[in-house]
Amino acid sequence: MATFTFDAPVLIGASLASGVRQKRLLCWLRDRLAPRGVDAFGPLTDAAGWLLAVNAEDGFVTIRLASDGGGRACTVIVGQLGEAAAEYEDTVAAFEDALSGRRAVAPAKCDLCA
Repeated sequence: MATFTFDAPVLIGASLASGVRQKRLLCWLRDRLAPRGVDAFGPLTDAAGWLLAVNAEDGFVTIRLASDGGGRACTVIVGQLGEAAAEYEDTVAAFEDALSGRRAVAPAKCDLCA
């Protein structure tokens, strides 16, 4: 399991309702991972909260929004379920790369984020 804490883009809006903010954050993250070869889908919700998922042949990777901090600080947990070691490593590497160069970003654009 890997944990990433970062500041959300100002464009996400700290004053938005929690569910809307979480979906926008996940859309933004999904859009940052896609050019790095990670095909995440979602945002999805379950009993534990909001997440993205990455399919693997015998498992999957979860990208769970652990906290949006109510401000700009956010925490994401990347976890592996089943036999998804390669996809997990790829996702962690993509996160490290995406978050290191995330200063110039566009707002997330997906139907769920509207």
